[in-house]
Amino acid sequence: MSKRLVPSMTALQCFEAAARHLSFTRAAEELHLTQSAVSKQVAQLEDMLRHHLFLRIRRRLQLTPAGSLYLAEVNKILTQVDMSSRYVLTYGEQTEILKVATQPSFGVRWLIPHLKGFGKRHTNIHLDIRNEMEPFALLQGSADVVFFYGQGTWPGATCVELFREEVVPVCAPEPAGRA
Repeated sequence: MSKRLVPSMTALQCFEAAARHLSFTRAAEELHLTQSAVSKQVAQLEDMLRHHLFLRIRRRLQLTPAGSLYLAEVNKILTQVDMSSRYVLTYGEQTEILKVATQPSFGVRWLIPHLKGFGKRHTNIHLDIRNEMEPFALLQGSADVVFFYGQGTWPGATCVELFREEVVPVCAPEPAGRA
């Protein structure tokens, strides 16, 4: 069996921070390392991969195509390691499951973007988000909280208005001219 080609976590973190900031100096500040330590970690990573990950142009960094490809993969890995670490950190603690129901369009366009960082702030809460087309999931007990468009007049439910929505018709010029 061949030896695994696995860089150190430090090298991956240095590369990711340098790629995000396009600066070894800012990456070093973030990671509490020296600029030369970050540069050395990235150089060792480039040697191991046999590809340049950055172009160094007049004291500025730019990702190479290989660097962009690698960054996407490294981000996935670091996210997975972070999630796994948080899971183990809270292992054995009581974890609550919060069942959320919402219409697909609202979930994708508003809810999910607004949940960024929720898992980091609430490590003991697991979100179970389901797409529903009717608000009755709450009343049937299959959801703890429901996000829906409407007047908020569902019996037995406490409703809070998040915002008002204005909907306007939009038509291409040609069909509008026929009216």
